[in-house]
Amino acid sequence: MYSKKLDAKVKLWHHNSQGLFDYSAKDFQEYTLKWRGDAFLTKSNNRIQNQPSLPRAPIAKLKANDLALYPGHLFASLFQDLWLVARSFTNGYRLAPGDIVRLGAQAFKVKQICTDKPTNKGFSLTDLLVFQEPSGETSQFHSLPCRVCLSESYSSLNPLISPCNCKGSMKYIHLKCLQQSIKSRVHSTDYSLAFMFKNLSCELCSKQYSSKFYLNGELKDLLEIKNLPQPYIVLESLSCKEQGLYIASFCTKSILSLGRSHQSEVIIKDPSVSRNHAKLVYKGQGIYLKDNKSKYGTTILVKRPISLKQNSHLEFQSENSTIEFKASRFVNLLPSCLRQPVAREPKSPSLPLFPVNEGICLSTDDLDLLVREAQGELLNTSLNFCQDSIQNFEAVNL
Repeated sequence: MYSKKLDAKVKLWHHNSQGLFDYSAKDFQEYTLKWRGDAFLTKSNNRIQNQPSLPRAPIAKLKANDLALYPGHLFASLFQDLWLVARSFTNGYRLAPGDIVRLGAQAFKVKQICTDKPTNKGFSLTDLLVFQEPSGETSQFHSLPCRVCLSESYSSLNPLISPCNCKGSMKYIHLKCLQQSIKSRVHSTDYSLAFMFKNLSCELCSKQYSSKFYLNGELKDLLEIKNLPQPYIVLESLSCKEQGLYIASFCTKSILSLGRSHQSEVIIKDPSVSRNHAKLVYKGQGIYLKDNKSKYGTTILVKRPISLKQNSHLEFQSENSTIEFKASRFVNLLPSCLRQPVAREPKSPSLPLFPVNEGICLSTDDLDLLVREAQGELLNTSLNFCQDSIQNFEAVNL
C-alpha cells in the first residue's frame, strides 16, 4: 500500500534580527522534520517543530493526504507569518494586486498592476514632474504675498491658500507653488517615482497637508500624476518609518532593478536591502519578481492555501528560519490489522487550493476574489463554501 509523507529541511540562523534570515551565511543549523499524516508547524525555543494538535500560534498546517499547506491564520487568531521565498522560482514569482512582498525588512503591498502594451516609447517619468504655470487668466491681488514666490497675485486656477498652521507673512502659498514644492521632494528616476507620505507636511510647522482639496467646486488631488505610461506597477510601502508609494514603469525597459544603489531604477533606502537586491521583469502579460542573490532575501507573504503537489521543493521563511518541503510516497507493508489506529477528524469540506506563480495573489483575505480568479474546478467554488470550511476547521481543532 502506498502512502504519502512530507519531509521538511529546516535551516536555522541563530542571529534573529528583525525577523530576517541571512541567505549568505554559512553558520546556520540544519535539520530535517519527517512526518506522515496531518501536522501543525510551530516555533518553540527558536526551533521549527511539528505537532499533531493545534498550538496557540501556528505557522501553518500541513495535510499530507492532500499535499497541501494551510497558513496559520486559518486556524488561530494568533499566528506566525509565513513567507514564500522568491528564489524558489527560476523565472521569478508572478505578482498580482494584493500581494505583500518583502525585500529585507521592507514590506510592500502591490497596489496596482497594468500590463497593457507600451504606448509611450522614449518617455521618462521625470517628465511628469515638469511644472507649468497657468496662463491666459486675469490675476487678482491679495494683501499678503505667497511665502515662496513673494507674489501677491492669484487666480482661480492658482489661488493663495493657507494649508497649515503658519501665521503672518508665512501664512499663504500659491497652490502651484505648494505642488511644486512637494514634487521636488519626490525621488525620481527615468523609470520610477518614490513618493513618501511624510512629504505631505509643512517644513515649518510640520502640520500634515490634506491630500485632497476643493478647486472651483471640484475635489482634486494635491499631488496629481496624469497619463502614467503603461505598463506599470504601483507598490505601497508598509514601513512605519517611511510610508509612501513607489511607481515603476516599463514603457522603455522590460527589466527594472530594485536596491539601495543609486544605479538602481527603483531606489529603496534601507540597510537591510542589498545594493542590487531584486528585479522586476515585465514579460508577456505579467510582471515577475526575481531575487538577485540578496543577503536578506525577497519573500511573499502566504495567506491562503497552497498546493505542494505540483510545487515541489518550495522554500518558505519564518523569521530566522527557512523551511523547504518535499513530498514523497512510501510503501506500508504492514497488514491493516497490525497498524495502529489513527484518530480521524470529522469530515468537512476542504478549502480550495491555489497554485503559486499563476498571477493569483498570495496575500489577500478576500476568498471571493480568489475564487473568481481561480481556474478549472476552483472556478465554481463559492465564498460560502470557503467560509464554512474555515469554521469547520476551527471547530475541529479548537
